[in-house]
Amino acid sequence: MSALDFESKARQLNQPDGYKVNILALRQNFPAGKLPQRMSIWRRRFALLHHLGIRSDILILRKGEPIPPHGHYRVVSGFYVLQGEVAIRHYDRVREEGEAVLVRKVLDTTLGPGGYTTNSEFRNNIHWLFGLAPVSYLFRVTVLGTPTETFGGPGRFGDRVYLDPTGAQDSNGLITAPYINADAARKVPFQPPSV
Repeated sequence: MSALDFESKARQLNQPDGYKVNILALRQNFPAGKLPQRMSIWRRRFALLHHLGIRSDILILRKGEPIPPHGHYRVVSGFYVLQGEVAIRHYDRVREEGEAVLVRKVLDTTLGPGGYTTNSEFRNNIHWLFGLAPVSYLFRVTVLGTPTETFGGPGRFGDRVYLDPTGAQDSNGLITAPYINADAARKVPFQPPSV
């Protein structure tokens, strides 16, 4: 948490409309005579990763707020819960079906501090998060443009696609999830897992 300069970033995120802050963002105010830790080993590591195209940031997720159900193309990413509690669902894409994709739910859980998930083009690709604690902070790593064959579908030339995975499962555990736009995805109701 110290290497991430978490306290300073949490203050930035707690502003109106705060959502994410780059891990390399400098501290806002330095005590007299103190310089930012430009040469800290972690800062150098994150700067090198950034130079290689690997983004790192901290997100805030307030109670009742979702990160809507979406998947990615040519992306590998992961979330690590620093503070708070979030519900998370992951789905594997199985195959295209017209204007929809068949998905299988592979994770439906609640994560607290130290909990994490990862996803890639074909594994746990569709993800959906929901804030349970008054405030949760997530450390996110995102690798864009991974050299892989894309799954297909309408967003394969971009990096993100939204869908609605709330349909009923068939006898094989598959859900027909229609492709939708970002606004519609934000309105898909999330039912947190029962405790």
